[in-house]
Amino acid sequence: MARIIDARMRARDTDPEASPIQTVLAMGREINSSEAGGVFSLTLWGEMPLDTGSGAPWNHAHWQRWNGRRPTKALDDRHTAADFASAMDSWRADCLWPVTEQSLHPAMIWAAERYDHQAMLELRGRAPLDSTAESLRAYAKDARRTGDYRRAMDYVTTALRDRPPLPISKDLFLLRANILIDMNLPNAAQRSLDEHEDCADSSDDEATRIADEAKRLDALARVCIRLGRPDLARDKLERKLSLSSSGALGQDRPRVQTSLLYLLAWSLLTADGGLQARRARAKELAQWGINFLRPESVANTPEANHDKLYLARALAAYAWASGDYDIARMLAPWRHFARERLGDVDPGPWSYIIHFGHLMAERDPSLVHESDYQRAQDALKEARYDLESAIFATLAEDVMTRDTMYRRFNTRRKALLHDATDEVTTAEAEQRAETEHAVLFATREHITERMVMTGVLPL
Repeated sequence: MARIIDARMRARDTDPEASPIQTVLAMGREINSSEAGGVFSLTLWGEMPLDTGSGAPWNHAHWQRWNGRRPTKALDDRHTAADFASAMDSWRADCLWPVTEQSLHPAMIWAAERYDHQAMLELRGRAPLDSTAESLRAYAKDARRTGDYRRAMDYVTTALRDRPPLPISKDLFLLRANILIDMNLPNAAQRSLDEHEDCADSSDDEATRIADEAKRLDALARVCIRLGRPDLARDKLERKLSLSSSGALGQDRPRVQTSLLYLLAWSLLTADGGLQARRARAKELAQWGINFLRPESVANTPEANHDKLYLARALAAYAWASGDYDIARMLAPWRHFARERLGDVDPGPWSYIIHFGHLMAERDPSLVHESDYQRAQDALKEARYDLESAIFATLAEDVMTRDTMYRRFNTRRKALLHDATDEVTTAEAEQRAETEHAVLFATREHITERMVMTGVLPL
């Protein structure tokens, strides 16, 4: 074995006078002089990966982590799409050591929720579940993405019970807040965001602090929307946009602009002060969006949280809210392709694009056929977008779907609260149910304005 390693090290070294193994081991003992022999004396051997397959970087990173060193490769908050693709390629090719695969699996699910929902299903189906906080965090994110809110909340609650390390706790509080926002419980979500903010770690570097603040601002904006305060929501998103403008958030600026456009589209439906300013800002963002979207081939949009897919959704909302049929017709390729993507793991954005077109189809029937509306509604139902389905059905005067989907949403919310929350949140749910019913089941006069001012919106 020593001869093999010696030959391997010599072959990897461009210096013909490379030190033999004895010298390397002596270096290792000097570096680890506080250790009385054992595996730590061999760390430099561990730094010379004998594995040359596609899984080598990940196997080597596992060795480094196990040996107390900072890994050279990781699926952490700073990983890239290329890192995730590399890990998935190694996983699919069975190039990972079993212990590497086991340790990497939670992070791969966590990243797959962002980049590749089909991969998320693959990962979920192959590896056994475990109860570490990191794993529960990943399973909760997976469950929320597929609309299984009760299971998602159960994972979050279980993980928080054991007081996990701060980085994981922060993610769990943020995830819980987003679940509660989806369930239209903004005050409960705000309390979870307060706990998220309290998890600030004095050892965090500036980039980590800025990233945490950006995530918090995004969730706070959604809370404000639910509370019927689109003006405050806009302030949060403009603040996040300023962070992205400074370069602190990398390539996140287009996604923030997209969120702002979607919010402003709905804000155009209210007649309170500042409407002209909102119209001007929305028009500015819509023009940016049109220019940003044009180079993209819709057929290449992946099954994940792709920026341009969500931009198409925001433009569809803007076209409807502003009555801009030119933009609605420009989005025809997106509506056409959306029909083929309603079977995605998360069909929500595709379905929204069809729904907004359907709301404009009375004046231009060529935009969306009635059968497309029915398929888009069925996609929302299968993906458990219950409240969103009820809202779009209300706007489309589809009473039967509205009744069915709202009843289902309220039943599932009650089940989630029965498992995981307190009396204060239960009281909020009862109050929110009264508000939702007053909006969705009352007269249609000023219905869109009431939706905005009560936060009963498809987010």
